Amino acid sequence: MEIGDVQLRQRVDRCNATSELDPGRPMNVLLTGGAGYIGSHLVRVLSAAGHTPVVYDSLVTGHAQAVAQARLIRGDVADTAALAAAMSDNAIDALVH
Repeated sequence: MEIGDVQLRQRVDRCNATSELDPGRPMNVLLTGGAGYIGSHLVRVLSAAGHTPVVYDSLVTGHAQAVAQARLIRGDVADTAALAAAMSDNAIDALVH
């Protein structure tokens, strides 16, 4: 099912109205697996929008050089203590997995 631009904008506006975050405020965004193809592009998009991307990746298939402009934390998402520390240490506002 496709929705039109107006419907999508209304849904986003409803989410923003109920969010504790200020939609106009730059955010610290944690990208798990962010050193891969899609994550590296998202790092550039987030940076260009004024946000601070933080990449959390094991680098098993990702590439550090693909996200050189972002902070890179090498870790595995299965290590919940390290993941929680990365979120806390970087004051993460949003997570993309």
